[in-house]
Amino acid sequence: MAGGPPGATTAVYSVSDAFNYGWKKFQENWVPWVLAVIAMAAISLLVQVINGVLWSPLAPKVDVTFDAVTGQVQTSTGGLGGGFFGSLLYATLSYFIPAIVGWILSAQIIRGALATVENGKIDFSIFTKTTMLGTVLVASLLSAVFTSLGILACFVGAIVVSFFIQYFAYFVLDKGEQPMESIKSSFSFVNQHLANIFVLFLGSVVALIIGALLCGVGLLVAVPVVAIAQAYTYRVLRGEPVAA
Repeated sequence: MAGGPPGATTAVYSVSDAFNYGWKKFQENWVPWVLAVIAMAAISLLVQVINGVLWSPLAPKVDVTFDAVTGQVQTSTGGLGGGFFGSLLYATLSYFIPAIVGWILSAQIIRGALATVENGKIDFSIFTKTTMLGTVLVASLLSAVFTSLGILACFVGAIVVSFFIQYFAYFVLDKGEQPMESIKSSFSFVNQHLANIFVLFLGSVVALIIGALLCGVGLLVAVPVVAIAQAYTYRVLRGEPVAA
């Protein structure tokens, strides 16, 4: 994705403008965006249910017994997932499939947001495109590894790592960058615009929390608005045009 449609402009950035732009473009494209959020929520729920059923035989089963003579409570772990390696296998398998699906859905949201910011108008088909999706998945796996290393160092380290590499999928989908290159580009981009992106991050968290508190229905609006605001931020802070 490069350039922009006729009438596209390069804006002077502010976080409030990002959210205002996100709201404006959501209103202009609310049908495909609402359909996309509903579809992705349904897919995520379905995968969670199927995944839970699929690996439930491996789930560790904890038995608690009370010894009336000694007055002690004893616990034992059974099931196919009992023991260290069994528990590790269960944790890995039960995490792996939802994680992949989550990465795919996140990439499609970003794809839709980038298209909205570039073209102004979109249709639902943009959310079904798979261009560069494999590269995004590899980059997502690498980002998960780096975040895990941050957890080993310090939990705060994981938050810092994930914050700085949060834009890697934009560089894959928009610029066709390879996994490691996209992660480096994200780190550099966030580092150069740290204050603006931090304020945007806080505003995004607040918007999503408010959307979730409104019986979850508010997320039908909050998710697209936040996604478009982030894509707007990505383009404007890099000096690229956005659709008017």
